[in-house]
Amino acid sequence: MGGGTTGDTWTNWAGNVTFTPLDGVREPTSEAEICAHVRDAARRRVPLRVVGHGHSWNESMAAERGIALSLRKYRRVLRIDARARTVTCEAGITLVQLCEALDEAEPPLTLENVPVVIAVTVAGALATAAHGSGVRSQSLSAHLLGCTLVDGRGDVRTIDASHDAHLLPAVRASLGALGVFSTVTIQCVPARTLHIAEGPMALSECVERLDELTARFAYFKAWWIPHTGCVHAFCIDDAPVPPVAQIVRAPVAAAPADGGGGGGGAGAEVVALDADATPLATRSAFLGSRAGGAVMEGLLALAAADPASTPLVNCALRPLLYPTLEAAESSYLVQCNEHRGSSESVGVRFQVSEFAIPAERCASALSELVRALQAPTASGERLYLSFPVDIRYSAADDIWLSPAHGRATAWIGIPAKRPFGRETPHAAMFAAFESIMLRHDGRPHWAKEHSIRAPQLAALYPRWADFLAVRAHLDPAGVFLNPYLRELLGVPETLARSRM
Repeated sequence: MGGGTTGDTWTNWAGNVTFTPLDGVREPTSEAEICAHVRDAARRRVPLRVVGHGHSWNESMAAERGIALSLRKYRRVLRIDARARTVTCEAGITLVQLCEALDEAEPPLTLENVPVVIAVTVAGALATAAHGSGVRSQSLSAHLLGCTLVDGRGDVRTIDASHDAHLLPAVRASLGALGVFSTVTIQCVPARTLHIAEGPMALSECVERLDELTARFAYFKAWWIPHTGCVHAFCIDDAPVPPVAQIVRAPVAAAPADGGGGGGGAGAEVVALDADATPLATRSAFLGSRAGGAVMEGLLALAAADPASTPLVNCALRPLLYPTLEAAESSYLVQCNEHRGSSESVGVRFQVSEFAIPAERCASALSELVRALQAPTASGERLYLSFPVDIRYSAADDIWLSPAHGRATAWIGIPAKRPFGRETPHAAMFAAFESIMLRHDGRPHWAKEHSIRAPQLAALYPRWADFLAVRAHLDPAGVFLNPYLRELLGVPETLARSRM
């Protein structure tokens, strides 16, 4: 389930962004209709944004008093080339719909790397350089071979290796500021089965062995459950993977908590809860039920009302949400955690901030984040953090606004839960996290929450000025710039409007 409308108001999936577009959300079914909507926006001198499936946590998709497009009715697979291993599709298709279509092809194909959330549209995933996890795998955007793009004049441009190829490094992560994706062609790989072993690992051991684990497995990621001293490790490979219990060097119960452990501080022991005490099917059925979801949201609401209870809530929920298991399944199902069944489908909404840092600085950044949870802030406030803190990797690429541009990358993301749809206090935690990430040369995920703007971003991206030049060329009137993007990119409203 993604974002949607209530009356005249559109709200994103998390519930933290709402806006009221002109004329409701428009749903084109053809390229010609997309062009007409863009020309209408230019004529009326209002911004146009594509809302996607609502899985952006900032206002990049907002079209307040502007034109909002949804491409959910523009989602056909147009061509699968078995020999070239490519797929061409309309940009409104979701990743799960695309992966299912590729899986049914003859021979079956798949995407090299997919993010955890595959309910997002292909257009949105490409525009924000969505990523999975694997030191040898690039983001989805790096596999974009070409596209047709509706520019700010409402004209269709073909961009690929034979047409305006110099624009590809810009459009592969466009933030939706260069135009509306109409059709896209993506490089695929042969479908395959991936093996996964997941289970608990001491945070200290995970941090110490990050280089080893990311090199050993094709796709490695970890979810840190703060205040428990524990991560849930995902070891994924083409070859069979031993159980995590055989990969770890020490049992989790011996690990020190990472701050705020029920009052025990840095030296406290992890609450000893057996992850295998209840069968997976029983846990999944309970958590997927209305009662189970209510219990979990109730505990999260308790932590929101009394932040000091966060360590106990995290400890209580960890073995229920993150069971030990081994599985083998289609690669895209393993990468997006669909192999876990309903245990991951409990509908607790959340907000999130995520940064990309040089891979070699991941251990240092995590250690600093642990220390931030262990000591009061300058104002005497204790920081508490919900679960999970997402730790993933991707290979370097040459996309101008990719957070992985020019460097092997580690991604660290922190959540703020919204039990029963209510926002919980998180500003201090997000600010502290952002400061830590910036000290480690962090670049923000374009679809997540952050406060970084044009002057800082220009210093983080070597091709920043080149991207802005392409933006001015493809959308001189600023049709695709809402207030958020204008501030993010440093394009004054007077400049954008003067060209209309």
